[in-house]
Amino acid sequence: MRKKGYHNTLEQLGIIAAQVMIDRGSEEQYAIGFGFDVAEMIRKRLGGKEIYIICRAERPNGKPKPLRIIATGTKLLAVERGIDPETAEEIGLAVKEGIIQRFRGVELYIPRGMDFLMSQRNEKIFNEFNGRNIDELSERYGVTTSWIYFVISSERAKRTLECQKND
Repeated sequence: MRKKGYHNTLEQLGIIAAQVMIDRGSEEQYAIGFGFDVAEMIRKRLGGKEIYIICRAERPNGKPKPLRIIATGTKLLAVERGIDPETAEEIGLAVKEGIIQRFRGVELYIPRGMDFLMSQRNEKIFNEFNGRNIDELSERYGVTTSWIYFVISSERAKRTLECQKND
């Protein structure tokens, strides 16, 4: 029977990529940015799909395995950031191995990303809010001022609940 793992999948995949970069000597902020980029790449390429993590080079139908897509995409992101192709290849393979170690035997669901993107946007709105910039935020994010107030209220309630859980 397959185990399902849907909780914070993209975040966990990004953390694996960031840890690979930290292990290779990258600064933490750089590694976190790289991990976020890897998570976003995975969302774009595999969003809305269930992936069962196994160790096989190809799927039976001959299509590229999702882990190969992740390794190749990670390599390309590393090259875009100025890392030499050989090291980028090693990083892509290390991320793939990290995913296998963490999720072997688990069926993952890669979200399409709307919830993820909206939560990121809402967090940005909350962090940029200063009490006097409602109209500016409304224009910048293309939403109504009522929606900005709703986001602020929701984010504040969410953070209060998190603080209460931690106490």
